[in-house]
Amino acid sequence: MHKGRKHLEASLPGILEDPDNKLSGALRVLLHELRQEMRYLDQQIEECDKLIVRIAGELEPCRRLVAIPGIGPVTAMATIAAIGNGAAFKKGRGFAAWLGVVPGEHSTGGKQQLTRTSRRGNKYLRKLFVLGAHTVLLQRTKQSSGLSTWLASLVSRKRKRPWP
Repeated sequence: MHKGRKHLEASLPGILEDPDNKLSGALRVLLHELRQEMRYLDQQIEECDKLIVRIAGELEPCRRLVAIPGIGPVTAMATIAAIGNGAAFKKGRGFAAWLGVVPGEHSTGGKQQLTRTSRRGNKYLRKLFVLGAHTVLLQRTKQSSGLSTWLASLVSRKRKRPWP
């Protein structure tokens, strides 16, 4: 069987019904119960997703965040839950520093030095923003012309990151 949930869901009924695969009765019952539990959890996840989408559509700050490319209802809700109205941050860089996505700065004698990215802050929220940014980069041809042009120039200046 191939790896992955979809392959498991497609193969499991055949595995359970095949009398020649030498599975014990107890294992068949266990696999059937696990399949039922997986279906139940899928339903729960779908209901939670619908609730998040509904709440994000009702809240004005969430609607404004969802309008930004790469930010969906989950990221918007997580952001509002973490920072509230954002009054604690005077600039966007302050929020980015709190999130841990900008390099540190050490300046002395008029010479500015940027250090490594600290990666401090809300790890979950940072992960959502990074995934959203990667999605926007992958879909850059579908973005508005101004954003697409900016993304193309950004990609041309940065080195390619090898994907594992």
